[in-house]
Amino acid sequence: MGYLKFEDLLLTEKFQNSEHTLPILLSDSEIDTNSIVMDLCKLPHLMIAGEEDKRKTMLLHNIITSLIYKRKPSELQLVLIDPSKKEFNVYADVKNDYIKILPYIDSPIISDERDVLLAMDFLCKEAERRLEILENSNSCNIYEYNAKSLGETLPYMVVVIEEFGDMIMALGAKLERPLVEIAQVGEQVGLHLIIATHYYTPHVITGNLKYAIPSRISFRVNSRAKLRVILDKMGAEILVGSSSAILVNNNKTIEFYTTYIDSFVINV
Repeated sequence: MGYLKFEDLLLTEKFQNSEHTLPILLSDSEIDTNSIVMDLCKLPHLMIAGEEDKRKTMLLHNIITSLIYKRKPSELQLVLIDPSKKEFNVYADVKNDYIKILPYIDSPIISDERDVLLAMDFLCKEAERRLEILENSNSCNIYEYNAKSLGETLPYMVVVIEEFGDMIMALGAKLERPLVEIAQVGEQVGLHLIIATHYYTPHVITGNLKYAIPSRISFRVNSRAKLRVILDKMGAEILVGSSSAILVNNNKTIEFYTTYIDSFVINV
């Protein structure tokens, strides 16, 4: 039997019938369509570490595609940051209805440091704007606001950074501070972070970021010291297969697999 493809998971009844607001589709097998469906709203952010860039990037494609397949552009906006300028280009071409075009940034996929800082400034101001909207409407959170809104609803906004390690090392607190600020109010206002890196170092995976983003994923790594940097516990050194990963959230541990995704699935 061949390896599982992501499109097989998209067709499963469990995913199709999911009522999660922002469903993330994962697999608990390399060959069977046994899916794991999680709600990003409940996580409510993700930090991902993987030394093999291909697997890390594939997981990001799995997550983005599952969100797009279940939500309309009026319900979901994406802010995609990719310093490599190559991993997220497919979304700029075929999913531009979902891409949030930010002020003073020409490219739909953000790559250079200046634009990253502009994006962080916009997102912090957007979080403040949404908090004011919730307060004026006597709503506790975005879910409550959208449920009772008679006018325009607020779309959920998911910020995906393909490699934040190089940017953190270059920008330091200029990037770390707004990420923490967004993470602290993100669940309430509907702004969710997914940040990924191949660096297992405290200079990148800082204590402030770990405190703000308790849901973290690691791919298999041989060093226990590196593993503690991302998960604060053991686990990923015993995973089987290069595609397997482990998610730790609120002391709950979930092992899962990334699955191959064809470009045509993203393009649908």
